[in-house]
Amino acid sequence: KINQLNNEYLYNNSDVKIKSNIEDIKKIIFVKFLNNVSIDIELEALNGLVNPNYVNHIQKIIILKENTYFNYQQVLEEFQEISQVYLKEKILKKNNNYLINFLSPILDIKPSDSGAYSNKDLSLMTKAEEFLDVKNFRNCIQELNKLKFSNNSFDVFKNKINIYADLQENLDIIK
Repeated sequence: KINQLNNEYLYNNSDVKIKSNIEDIKKIIFVKFLNNVSIDIELEALNGLVNPNYVNHIQKIIILKENTYFNYQQVLEEFQEISQVYLKEKILKKNNNYLINFLSPILDIKPSDSGAYSNKDLSLMTKAEEFLDVKNFRNCIQELNKLKFSNNSFDVFKNKINIYADLQENLDIIK
C-alpha cells in the first residue's frame, strides 16, 4: 500500500490526492504503531508529503515509537489485570466479611451488564475500558486519573496509554 501511495505521489501531484494519501498513511501508521510494527517506511513517505511545518510532529512520533515496547493487545490484557487488582483492593478489602476476604484471590470482579453502577470506582473503570476499546486514549487517561489509586503497575500502564494518546494527537495535527 505504501509503495502504491509513493508511486501515486510521484506521478500525480494534485492536492486532493496528496491529502488522501496523507490520511491513508496516518491510518497505517496508527495501526502499525498499535501492533508495535516498524513504521519507518510510512514515516518517510509521510515526511515527503507533508508541509515542512509538520516535520517536528513526525519527529515526536519517532521518539514515541522508540519508547514503545508493547502492543495494543498487551495493553488490553494489562488493563484487565490492573482492573482486578484495583477493584479487589478497593471493593473487596473494604468488606470485613471473612468469607469474601478468604475467596477474594480466586474471584474476578466484573460489572454487570446492566450499565448502572452504584459504585463510582467501578463506573470509572468501566468508562475507561470503553474508551480503551474504541482507542480513545485521552479520555481513557482522564477516567483513570479520577481514580484514587496509585501503584507502580498502574502508573506504568497510564504512561503506555499516554504514549498512544500523544501519537493520536500528533497524527491529528499533521495535515
